[in-house]
Amino acid sequence: MVEKPWVNLYDFFGRSLGATNRWDVVPGPVDYVVFYEEGRFKAKNVLEGVIEFVGDSAEEVVGKVLDAVKPYGVVVLLGNFQCGNVVVDKSVTIIIRGVLKHKTGLNPLFTIKSSNVRIVGGKVDGNADAVAKEDHSIYNCAFLIKGSETSWIKNVVIEGVEITNFEGHNIVVEYGENVRIIRNYIHDTGQKWYGMDAVAVHWGRRIVVAENVFENICSPDNYGGGVELLASSDVGNIAEEVVIVNNVFKHIGEFAVGLTFSGTANADYPRDVVVAGNTIEDCGKGVIAKCGRSVLVVGNVVKNTSSHGVELREYVRSFAVKGNAIRGCGGKGVLVIGIKDNISGDEEERGIIEGNEVYNCTEEGIRVEYTERVVVKGNTVNNCDVGIVLYGWQYYTDVLGNICQKNSGDGIYAIYVGYLAIEGNCCVDNGGYGINVADHNPLIVKNNVCRGNTSGGVNISTVTGDVVADNLT
Repeated sequence: MVEKPWVNLYDFFGRSLGATNRWDVVPGPVDYVVFYEEGRFKAKNVLEGVIEFVGDSAEEVVGKVLDAVKPYGVVVLLGNFQCGNVVVDKSVTIIIRGVLKHKTGLNPLFTIKSSNVRIVGGKVDGNADAVAKEDHSIYNCAFLIKGSETSWIKNVVIEGVEITNFEGHNIVVEYGENVRIIRNYIHDTGQKWYGMDAVAVHWGRRIVVAENVFENICSPDNYGGGVELLASSDVGNIAEEVVIVNNVFKHIGEFAVGLTFSGTANADYPRDVVVAGNTIEDCGKGVIAKCGRSVLVVGNVVKNTSSHGVELREYVRSFAVKGNAIRGCGGKGVLVIGIKDNISGDEEERGIIEGNEVYNCTEEGIRVEYTERVVVKGNTVNNCDVGIVLYGWQYYTDVLGNICQKNSGDGIYAIYVGYLAIEGNCCVDNGGYGINVADHNPLIVKNNVCRGNTSGGVNISTVTGDVVADNLT
């Protein structure tokens, strides 16, 4: 278990809730407290000092409270008990002080249909043992933010909640705007049947996923994702202005962060996505983007993935992979593949791979394939298979100022390339050549240092128009 990145939980007004489980000393302003006593569920109107509602089920009493509470009121759910689906259709703060266990495991525990909702603290248990395989659904989740195409749900906060034992997604955003998912601990979910995502954004704008811990999101056959942004042209999914920052992902089956689609991709979405400052360990893949526009992967620590550390594929447009520390991946450190037909000649559409440290990966440290107009600059690649690989009739790519050292193959290897500049790189002590270029159109290779490599310094069969000069070998 990894340590949670928070110490105290706070209510909507910033006052500490303390460690008490007694309703009569929960700090105000609180409108209602729901609790279980003497075989019944009860709701105390704190302002009036009376028990206002009594019922046989938690969802019955909570529903009555949500009908009665004034907009922007505060409701405390106190104690450990089972609860069915709760529909939140009013602007309200719900404070969980205890454990809510889903009664059936089916459908969402909370369906949020109103703007200006905050849910804080406590633990929710999905009761996965109650879910039969044939009843499995993505909506067997803890929180479903449910708007519509014409009525988006705005200003929702889910903060400081421990979420476990769900068989669907844990948090689903459908037509949500200005949503903050912060400082939650989501763990040991999706382990029974299929493995879903901890957070799934199907339609979302201005989403922040920050300072959460995601752990053990993995089915027996290694399915399950951390944060997924879905953008399928068939059904019109969109996700834009999404920040995924300072989270911990540990032992996630498929990926820590995924920009994906089903059916037909939408190359314009997800749009304006930042994945920054996350720690990713023991996952299938670190960050995978199959689609998206303006995607930034910056300053993450990615280690010991079973496949690639960072992967960007065919339908990504305009990207930057910068300043990441990538260690011990079972595949490639950084893979960019098949993007050349989706990047225009405009300056803003260029891709950049800069300032990354890639060590000890089973395959290539950085591989750029069938992709044009990319800058590979200032990276350090050590102890991988080949340091940097450029492959597949790609053009207008610059490889500048990289250090490729002690890789088992070449420092830099390029084949089927053209109009390429390889300048100012330091390729030393590699098991192949320092720089090795096969079939190519005219290119520039100059001012590189290539020494101590087993096969030699620079290996190029020159063609008319090549500039190969001032390399130290």
